[in-house]
Amino acid sequence: MKKIFLISLFLIMLLAQCAVTQRDIAGNWQTMLRMGPQESRVILKISKGSGGTWVGKAYSIDQGIQSVTMDSVALQDSNIKLVWDNGRGQYQGKISEDGDSIEGIYTWGQFSFPVKLQRATKETAWTIDESKHSVQFITVDRNVRLEVLDWGGNGRALILLSGLGDDAHVFDKFGPKLVAAGYHVYGISRRGFGESSIPQSGYSADRLGDDVLAVMKALRLDRPVLVGHSIAGEEMSSIGSRYPQKVAGLVYLDAAYIYAYCDSSLSDFFSAVHNQSLADLKAAKVPTPRLQILAGYQKYSDIKAPFLAIYAPKSVEGNEGILETIKRNIPSAKLVILPNAEHYIYQSNEDEVLNEIRAFVTNLP
Repeated sequence: MKKIFLISLFLIMLLAQCAVTQRDIAGNWQTMLRMGPQESRVILKISKGSGGTWVGKAYSIDQGIQSVTMDSVALQDSNIKLVWDNGRGQYQGKISEDGDSIEGIYTWGQFSFPVKLQRATKETAWTIDESKHSVQFITVDRNVRLEVLDWGGNGRALILLSGLGDDAHVFDKFGPKLVAAGYHVYGISRRGFGESSIPQSGYSADRLGDDVLAVMKALRLDRPVLVGHSIAGEEMSSIGSRYPQKVAGLVYLDAAYIYAYCDSSLSDFFSAVHNQSLADLKAAKVPTPRLQILAGYQKYSDIKAPFLAIYAPKSVEGNEGILETIKRNIPSAKLVILPNAEHYIYQSNEDEVLNEIRAFVTNLP
């Protein structure tokens, strides 16, 4: 009787262990994602969150190591569901019996196709971060730490600020080029993205600008040049308006639009854009950092720091009024439109952007 009891207990423990193994999704999962003629290695990093929940981040390591934070990671038995970008992106799959793979359907907007994820091992794992830099975490607010990259270098300090949805690793190829050009280069992943903290609040433009100032203070940087892409224009304009003496100059990489500059002539346009962002945030099921940043626009019209803005032609279409307003109100600003440039202008026109930055920084006091 005792023998039967022990065997039964062993089987129960074995079955329980199998169940736990099948449900243990912590670690890195990877796949080669193909969309039309393009393909990219994608890594999904899943870890335990607070209260027994799961959290996840996806990295597209062939696209400048861009990362996307999952809005939710739900696991029920062997079924897993990932949601990001407020429901626009989803992945639903089933974990294999051995727990080493997941087969499911990837959905982005109206497009859906099968995707198989494979659990990464020490032998098969792709490297998320291949750029040569150090990483540190700097506290900028209560319970908020930012991921800060340092590519090293000599000369004037440059701080790279990424666009909406990206983190500092998007500059992993561009940062070393600036180092080679003679600068000491840093990158900051704003709150809500990359490996930085994801607080529930603190996404207004001035608060994000204060985060950058806190990093500058912690690193003891004396009047660095801020180089920002896209939405980072608001952080730079926040600092350039309130604390111009703390920076040597501002470089807007397809970033000097309504969220970065607005005078009275553009108020109606600003209000329309801002009200739509507020409505989107109110209607959202999950108030993601992305939506909160878009709803956190502020008006900046008194930027005193030296100003270089480099534009992509497609982005300028419909925004000509903003460029004319900047020219009229900030005559010292240098505005450059690069033919055939894309929104990720520092990737599509790397050499031209490097030359413009070098010429701008050289003439700074």
